[in-house]
Amino acid sequence: MKVKYGIITVLCLCACVLFGWLAMQKFQFGFVLASVLFLLTAVFWFIRLLKRNDESKPRNKAVLATIFLALSCIAALLSQFVNAVVVYRPMFVYDEYYKDRFCTYGVFPKELPNDADDVQFRVLGEGMVGSPCYMLSFHTADTAELVQQAEAAGAVPTTAALTDKIPADITPDWMAGDAILQCTVYRMETNDARLYVNENQSYVCCVYCS
Repeated sequence: MKVKYGIITVLCLCACVLFGWLAMQKFQFGFVLASVLFLLTAVFWFIRLLKRNDESKPRNKAVLATIFLALSCIAALLSQFVNAVVVYRPMFVYDEYYKDRFCTYGVFPKELPNDADDVQFRVLGEGMVGSPCYMLSFHTADTAELVQQAEAAGAVPTTAALTDKIPADITPDWMAGDAILQCTVYRMETNDARLYVNENQSYVCCVYCS
């Protein structure tokens, strides 16, 4: 029986490391959740391994360990779905996304301006069948460089309309409601990448939907 507990503990630790490594690449919440649950499961099963010969101990830890094992397996199976519906991504993974996705899209900056604040980075539908969307938004005193970059890449400026709205789940706070009408949109001709610029408030929003 100890061998079984030991094998389960080792397998859970391996799964924890695997999902933890995947999570740190782009901090996708589904992988983070699976990693944490597998770690807790490994701890519970390791406790059962140590206590196995002490029959005076209650069996509730074994039940709890089994429940955590089931939850961990479910979390692993559903991790891509969770990644798809939790849109938040921390800014420290932006470089990884830029290298993998944004280098040819024209409107996403390689690096954020030094004065950028109120930064929001969101990804919708990643890992699922369909078309994922990527959004980067921030406030900066100088929007001219981003505009020049977009125009040099072939973006054409037009006045934004309500039909230019992006999915609500990734819409930045400052573009809620009809605020998009105050923006100029720079639309790429070769792909569905757009740069929204609100010059009055010095906000920019970069969007790509595949």
